[in-house]
Amino acid sequence: MSASRLFWSSLILAALLGTATTAMAQSSLSPFEEVIERSCTKCHDRGRIDRALAEKQDFGEIVALMIKRGAILSNQDKEILGTFAGNPLNTEISPELKPGGYAEFQHIINSRCTLCHSRQRIDSAIEQGLEYQSIEAMMLKRGAVLSERDRRVLGTFWGQPLKK
Repeated sequence: MSASRLFWSSLILAALLGTATTAMAQSSLSPFEEVIERSCTKCHDRGRIDRALAEKQDFGEIVALMIKRGAILSNQDKEILGTFAGNPLNTEISPELKPGGYAEFQHIINSRCTLCHSRQRIDSAIEQGLEYQSIEAMMLKRGAVLSERDRRVLGTFWGQPLKK
């Protein structure tokens, strides 16, 4: 193989490896951080965003204002920002769900928890009898926001994953 061909082959291989490494590094971000990096930092520096978070500003209001100003966010992006930035999804519970009942428990898991975790992972934690309070504390430390109602419902039904 000629030196020129070896050089170009090495250069292409290095570029491909660099791209793969960058993609892997980006995928290690939390869903919240991914939305912030992909969407919010198009217009705002990270300092401004971090100040809003530190001041516990209402991200529901901020997202609504940004959308008015032209920000493009998917429904999932909006849910992620609301879940992790202090404005838990204010989705209404459908009338057929008994307030505080098992169907509401399933609704909270399916609409909130599965934004970051697979349903299988959640069900496995429940089946293994992992303590809900420890998991809740860990999620809150990582930035998840739960309303008092969500906390009560999840805590009540955590040990009944297979109930229909």
